[in-house]
Amino acid sequence: MIKRCIFGAIACLALLSGCAPQPKGEAVLRYESGKTPFVMLAPYDGEYWLYGKRDEKPRASFKLNKGDKLGFKVNTPGQVAAVAGKEQVEVEDQDMVWRRK
Repeated sequence: MIKRCIFGAIACLALLSGCAPQPKGEAVLRYESGKTPFVMLAPYDGEYWLYGKRDEKPRASFKLNKGDKLGFKVNTPGQVAAVAGKEQVEVEDQDMVWRRK
C-alpha cells in the first residue's frame, strides 16, 4: 500500500514539474536563446530534426548530406533562422536543438 502511494506521488510530481518525453535522435547542435548562433557542417548523412525546448514532435525535418550547412542564424532581432542545407526555417528566439535520426 505504501509503495503504491509513493509511486503515485512520484508520478504526480513528474507531471506537475513539466517533465516531457525526450525527443528521439542524437543531439547534434544546440542553440541557447540570447546567445550567438552559428552554422556548422552536418557531420553525417541522414535525417535531421529541429526541436524547440519543450517540443515532443519535430518542427521540421530535412535530409542532409555530410558537409551540408546545419545550424542557426539571426535574420532580424528576436527571430532566429534554423539552417539546413539551402533551407531556412524562421523560429522565435528560444532554446532549440538539431537532432539526427
